[in-house]
Amino acid sequence: MDFRVRAGAYNNIFNFMAAGDIDIGISFDLATPHDLKLVGSIRTAFMAMVAPSHPLARAKSVTLPECAQYKLLLALDSEVVSSAIAVELAGLNRVGRTLVASNNPILLKPLVMSGDGIGFFTPVGLWPEIQTGEIVAIPVRDFKLSAIDIGIFIPRDRHLTHASQAVIELLHTELRKFGEDLRDIVSR
Repeated sequence: MDFRVRAGAYNNIFNFMAAGDIDIGISFDLATPHDLKLVGSIRTAFMAMVAPSHPLARAKSVTLPECAQYKLLLALDSEVVSSAIAVELAGLNRVGRTLVASNNPILLKPLVMSGDGIGFFTPVGLWPEIQTGEIVAIPVRDFKLSAIDIGIFIPRDRHLTHASQAVIELLHTELRKFGEDLRDIVSR
C-alpha cells in the first residue's frame, strides 16, 4: 500500500476528490456535494481557545461579543469560520480586533498558548494541549458553528480498493473513539 496525505482548506478537500487526486477526504460536513458520500462523522464545535492565564479562561461559556473585546487570532484557511465570525460580529455592530490572521494554524497555536489572543478552532487540532491544560477550550454560545460535524467522505461513484476500504474502516473507528473523548469538552 502507498499512502499520501494531503492537507487543504474545506473547499480544496472536495476539489481534490472531484479531480481524483484523493480517495478519502476528512473535512467539515456543512453541505455534502452530490458526487460524494459521507461514511462517518463526529460532532464537534468551534470553540474559543485561550491560554490558562487569559481573563476568559475560567468562563463556562462565552459569546462572540465577549471575545471581540480581546485580540482575535483568525485562521484564514478556515474561510467557513472566519466568515461566520465576521458576519455575526457585523450583525451586532461589533468588530473584533484581529491581532493575527494566518493561513497556518501552527503559527496561531503558540500565540494562543502565550495568552496573546483568542483563537477559534475545533478541539481536534489542539487536543494534546487541551488535555495538558496548556490551552483552555471554551464553548461559544449563540454561534452558528457551535455544533459542527467532521466527516469522512468518499467519491460516490468510484470503486475503492480493499486497502482504501480498510483505511476507511480504521478512520471511522478511530474517529468515533475520538468523538467520545471530545464530547465532554464540547458539551461542557
